[in-house]
Amino acid sequence: MDFGYSWVVLSACCCIHMLAFGLLKSYGMLLVKLLTVYNGGAGFTSTVGSVASLVLSFTGVFGCALGERTTFRKVLFFGGIMQSMGIFLSVFVNRLNIMFVTYTLITGIGFGLLISPAATVMNFYFEKHRAIASGFLCSASGVGLFLFQNLYKNLFDEYGLKGCLLLISGIVLNNCVAALLIRQPELLKEKDTHLDPASYQRSPHSVCLDFVQKLLKNCLSLYRNLSFILECSSFTWAQIGYVAHFFLFPPFIKSRGFQESSIVIAMTIFAVAEIICRILWGALTDRVSPAVVYCVTVFVGGFAAIIVSFTNHLWILYGYAAVVGGFPGAVFVFMPPILVRSCGLRNLGSALSLSYLCGAISIAAAVPVLDVQL
Repeated sequence: MDFGYSWVVLSACCCIHMLAFGLLKSYGMLLVKLLTVYNGGAGFTSTVGSVASLVLSFTGVFGCALGERTTFRKVLFFGGIMQSMGIFLSVFVNRLNIMFVTYTLITGIGFGLLISPAATVMNFYFEKHRAIASGFLCSASGVGLFLFQNLYKNLFDEYGLKGCLLLISGIVLNNCVAALLIRQPELLKEKDTHLDPASYQRSPHSVCLDFVQKLLKNCLSLYRNLSFILECSSFTWAQIGYVAHFFLFPPFIKSRGFQESSIVIAMTIFAVAEIICRILWGALTDRVSPAVVYCVTVFVGGFAAIIVSFTNHLWILYGYAAVVGGFPGAVFVFMPPILVRSCGLRNLGSALSLSYLCGAISIAAAVPVLDVQL
C-alpha cells in the first residue's frame, strides 16, 4: 500500500465531504431564507432538506455498489455533476414545490453518489489508522458547515437567493476535480479479475438485473447479522438526534427572538467544535474501543438536549452548539471502525449505506413533525 497516496485519497475524500456533506448540513441557513422568500411553513420547507437526506442515503446504497462494480472515480465524478446541476436549476425555481425536484431529488442524488462512496473508498487505504482517518474525513464536513453557513449569509446579503445558489453551484464542481484523484483500491481490482469474460457479452438488461440481485442479496445478508442490526438501530437514533439540528437549530434560535447574526455565531461554534473533536475522537478511538467512546458521546448529547430545552439564554445556546458539534456530532467517526469489526471491509460500503439509509428514513419522517414556530 502506498502510504503517501493514501493521504492523497484522504485529502480528496475530505474535499468531497466538505463540499457535499458540508452543504447539506448548512441547509438550516438556507431554510431561514426559503421561509422568507417562499412564505412556506417551517415543517414543509424543512422537508425539502430532510427528504434530500433520504434520497442521499437511498442513492448511496447503489453508489457504493456501483463504485465497486465500475470505479469509485466515475461514481464520484458523476455525483459532483448531479449536485451542481440540482443547485443550478434551483436558481430558476419560483415555487417551493419545484425545489423537491431540483434540490431534493437531483442534488440529493448527487449527495448520495458523493458522501457514501467517499466514506467507503477511504477505508480501503487505511488499516492501522482507520479511526483517525475517519475523524479527519468527518471533520471536513464541519469545515464545510463553517464555510457554507458564512457563504450563505454573505452571498444572500450581496446577491440574493438566486445569485447565491448560482455561485454555490459553481463552487461544488470542485468535487469533480477531487474525484479524478482517486484510483480504484487494489482489493477491488483483484475482485474484478475474477469476472467471467462471457459476462461482457450479456445484454444491459441482464447486467442490471444481476447487479440489483447481488446488491439485494448482500443487503439481506447484513440484516441476518445481529451485531449489524443492533449497531444500525443505534446509529439511526443517533443520526436523528444529530442531523435534525441542521434543519431545526437555526429556526429554534430565531424563535427565541435572536437575530440571524446569532445563528451564524452558533453554527460557527457548532462547526469549530465538530472539526476539532472529530479528529480528537478519531485519535482516541485508535487506542480505545470505538463502541465505548460512541456511547459516551451519545449520552452527553442527549443530556445536553434536555437542558437546553428549558432556557432562553443565548450563551447557553452557544454552549449547546459546542456540545452537539463535539459529542453526538462524532457519530459518523465511529461508524466505519465499528461496522468493519462486525461486517468486514468488503461489506463496509453496504453496511455504511444501509445505516445512513435507516437514519435518513427516520429523519425524513421526524423533522417535519417537529413544529418550529418562528
